[in-house]
Amino acid sequence: RRIVFSMIDRICSALIKYSRIYLGVFGLVALYLTSLHSYLLFHGLAEIFTIAVAASIFFVAWNARQLYDNPYLLLLGIACLFVGCISAVHTLAYKGMGVFQGYGTNLSIQLWVIDRGLLGATFLIAPLLVGKKLRADLVMAIYTIVAIMLLDSIFIWNIFPVCYIDKQDGGSLTLFKIISEYVIIAMLLTGLLLLLKKRAGFDPKVFKYLAATIITLAIAEIFFTLYESVYDTTNLIGHLLAIISFYFLYRAMVETALEKPYSLLFRELKQREEELRAAQKM
Repeated sequence: RRIVFSMIDRICSALIKYSRIYLGVFGLVALYLTSLHSYLLFHGLAEIFTIAVAASIFFVAWNARQLYDNPYLLLLGIACLFVGCISAVHTLAYKGMGVFQGYGTNLSIQLWVIDRGLLGATFLIAPLLVGKKLRADLVMAIYTIVAIMLLDSIFIWNIFPVCYIDKQDGGSLTLFKIISEYVIIAMLLTGLLLLLKKRAGFDPKVFKYLAATIITLAIAEIFFTLYESVYDTTNLIGHLLAIISFYFLYRAMVETALEKPYSLLFRELKQREEELRAAQKM
């Protein structure tokens, strides 16, 4: 009996300990199965997840903007508002949705490039601001102007480069789209290197999830350079990786803010307090 109860206890402990992994794998498998029924359904659910995460990150960052002593997290939080909004338009513009008539598949791909370009630029710039003061209202104004100009370049001025060419037998990515994805990857990886240099300013758990976010985003972008049809397998894998990356971002920005707000919002203040206590002991 003792052996049996001991084994049951270990199994239950393992299930509880790794419940996030099990639920995550189950969710990804279930999402994949929806793609077998309808790729539009799969894509819509995938984008809704990333939009919801982006919105939650923005609300946490914006409402705590007076408390943040780390401009990296504040900048990333504000950027998520625009990333989420453009992702929503990208979802509505996806092939088969029928919301934007007369634009074709190219529109959703253009919006994707803008969306990931903003995110990649944010991860690149954010480490350079660590240790500096950041005006949230000014950052909001800059992102608003940039987002409006980029959207106008598609919908009004019609000057944004073509990213996808529809053909009778499918379609193909343009050279601009492929180069743009590699530029985004370069921005993400450079941002990761800069983040490594500034890791002392982050809680270890937050740093770990931010690094995981950037790495999975970069890998996802590689798959988004390979597909021919917006419904093919490489596109699907790219979206699954994007979901995983936003899950890591959620763990870094939202879950940590709820579980350990002191370590996320007041990292520098906590370090100074520890240094003061150590000095007093000495």
